[in-house]
Amino acid sequence: MINDFFTHPMRIFFLLLPLFCVLSSFIFFTNLDFITIHKTLFIGVIPCAAYCGFLLTAFLDWTKFNKNLKPHAVILFCILNLAFLSAFFNTFLANLFVAFAWTYIFILSTFMAIQGKNSDQLSIHLLLFLFAVFTFLYAFSTDEKYLHLEIFLHFIGIFIISFRISIVLGKEALVQGGDEISVFIPNLIYKNLAIIMIYVYIICVLAGFDKKTLGFILLGIGSATLAKLAELHYWILLKRYFILVYYFLQLTLGTGFIWLGISYLFELTSSADALHIITISGIFGVIYMVINIAGLRHSGFNGLKFDLDIKFGFICIFVGSICRAVFGQFSIVFLLYIPAILLATAFIIYGFKFYHIFKTTKFSEDPD
Repeated sequence: MINDFFTHPMRIFFLLLPLFCVLSSFIFFTNLDFITIHKTLFIGVIPCAAYCGFLLTAFLDWTKFNKNLKPHAVILFCILNLAFLSAFFNTFLANLFVAFAWTYIFILSTFMAIQGKNSDQLSIHLLLFLFAVFTFLYAFSTDEKYLHLEIFLHFIGIFIISFRISIVLGKEALVQGGDEISVFIPNLIYKNLAIIMIYVYIICVLAGFDKKTLGFILLGIGSATLAKLAELHYWILLKRYFILVYYFLQLTLGTGFIWLGISYLFELTSSADALHIITISGIFGVIYMVINIAGLRHSGFNGLKFDLDIKFGFICIFVGSICRAVFGQFSIVFLLYIPAILLATAFIIYGFKFYHIFKTTKFSEDPD
């Protein structure tokens, strides 16, 4: 079974991810330096595990690469475990290991693309390269500017992957609604506009622009994100739970960007709250959606249906982000403990459910 999990890397990394997430949530109940540690774990280690699982599976399909990825999966598995363990006593080492992991994925994915003569994934190659660069810079400088920019790189990844995921979701919603003729085509312009503006934001941060300038850029990112929601304003789509989840993830993301932009423009003290709502709901909400969809589609399940427990997991993530961002100012319980418990609960549900699914079903190719 373990051999099968490494042969199909999605499985081992999609189970490693919830384990990391649950264990990381417990640091808020300890006397450790959880402020520093949680940044390394939740911005570096855990999302990197998600990318490993998703990209090592997706690139096989995109590039028609036909060689065994098991050795690469084992190496990345070891690197990420070293990163996770070292985070509790030496964040420099942890970030160094994460940077090595990003570098490894970048080199491997580039090699796969060259072998498959596929030049369609340049946006992902650039993203992986920048992850490696910024993580190395953060490890050696401890300048949190680079950690902040890593968060925005994750948002670029969200827009790239969400665009592809939305095609699957839209098609499935139409089929479940009895319309097998119509085609759902997401808005490419708003997606690209949001990504370009995030890159502009990153360049401006590196160039040392003032926060008011950054605030205007963030308002633009948020506006493009919210404008993209118009593509989902059809009843045949919105009556499907998975479309509603996707809709609220994007809505939270867009609203959070606008909140952060206003905080920068008017020098409000709520910028950390805004950043947390888009990090928890945006990054971890989308990760939760992707690992659920990919886990089902690559385990022989026809159609797309979230069971009640997974639906509850999404609710936990949403409520956790609201507690941290909106009510955190009133009590440390809302600031740390409830969000940590809710996030851990969501990933415990996923871990147990998909361990059973992966153990009892054979890996299958994407039906599309």
